[in-house]
This record gives sequence, C-alpha cells and structure tokens, in this order.
Amino acid sequence: MKIIPELKKIASLNDKIRHLSEIVSEKIDADGLGLEAAYLISGCKVKGKHLYKGGHRLDNYGLTDDLYYCDQHTGYCGDDFYGTLYFKTDVPGQYVAVPFAM
Repeated sequence: MKIIPELKKIASLNDKIRHLSEIVSEKIDADGLGLEAAYLISGCKVKGKHLYKGGHRLDNYGLTDDLYYCDQHTGYCGDDFYGTLYFKTDVPGQYVAVPFAM
C-alpha cells in the first residue's frame, strides 16, 4: 500500500513523543499534563500580566512561577480542573500549549 511509509513515520514520531514525555516526567510532576497533545501557538503578546493572541486573552491566572501562563477551569462537579499551560519558547511570540486535566 502507498500509505505504509507514512504510517511508519507516524509510528516513529509517536515513539519519540513517548520517549520525550518520559524525559519531561522525570524532571517535573507531569501527572495530568497532556504532553502528547502539546502544540505550538504563535503570534502571542504579553499585555500587563496576561497572554493574548489576536486580542483575546488566553490565560485567566497570568504568569505562574515565572514559567508559564495558565488557563484553568473547574469541572462540572467542582472537584476537577482542566485547561492549558502556555510555556514561552525562544521564538518571539511563540508558546508551547500543553493541555491538562486533574
């Protein structure tokens, strides 16, 4: 089949993602972080203590621990949390968005 080379590439990349997630988990408590679902977001700007993209505020807690911006929400029952953490990269205006659920 013509898709087998692409499937092999996908499997290889998934292995690399799992390996990198394990490395991160050894450095921090990554329980609840969706490292496999992390993605890049560009065109962001910091105004005051908050992160914006296209005029819309991305976080609701501002900069946390001088490390990330946090957009956190409470689940329906009030005993769980979910959202996205935004980590600044070395590229101006670019962040790594990491979903979480706890």
